[in-house]
Amino acid sequence: MKKLYKISTIICAILFLFAILSVDLPAQTPQSVQEVDNIQSEALSQIENELNMARQDLETRKQKEMEVIQASEIEEKKKENLLKKIEDKYFDLGRELETKFNTKRKSLISYYTNMKEEILASMPKSKGGELPEKEVIFVPPQKLIGKWQISADKYLGTLRFDNHKGLMISRVWFFMYNKWDDVFNLTYDGQNLAFDYENPYGIKLHFEGEVDPKVKEIKGQFFDLKTDQVYSWKAYR
Repeated sequence: MKKLYKISTIICAILFLFAILSVDLPAQTPQSVQEVDNIQSEALSQIENELNMARQDLETRKQKEMEVIQASEIEEKKKENLLKKIEDKYFDLGRELETKFNTKRKSLISYYTNMKEEILASMPKSKGGELPEKEVIFVPPQKLIGKWQISADKYLGTLRFDNHKGLMISRVWFFMYNKWDDVFNLTYDGQNLAFDYENPYGIKLHFEGEVDPKVKEIKGQFFDLKTDQVYSWKAYR
């Protein structure tokens, strides 16, 4: 029984390593910020799919190990102890998995952020140091409906917009908290978006952002309403 337990642990560790190392970088260097955003979005989706598969694999392996123990003819007290060890082992493996994938996401976002900064730095400046006037394009609310990847300072997750009885509502899932939370006081004027969010620790945050006319990105700032600290955030898809 101990031998089986050790073998399963080694197999899980190998699967984690395979999942962590399997993100493809672009074969050719992108020439525009939009290209970088598109590639980054695809890479983050790939990471998310790999994470979901790894979670599912973990759960399957845990259930199989528990079934072996349940079917064994050892005494009940010993059986309970072994089942508890399996639960603890897979809890730790799950936490390790989430940590590794969060690190992977941050590294990937940093990599593409540097790439975009290099592209912007190489672009010719407008005459007189002035930026050209920006055309205002209004985006209807229905174009925001669906899932967006969100990066709020160091917190990563998913931002979702839905249509509920003709009204736009929103929820957010941060990987750190591992749960969906509603956002409040959602407003949108066709270009600027704002909402409030309270994290599981009771910290209230106010988000403001501008929607890209191509509906590929929302970028802005969010504020800690208690300390007045300001952070940057963006959502993309």
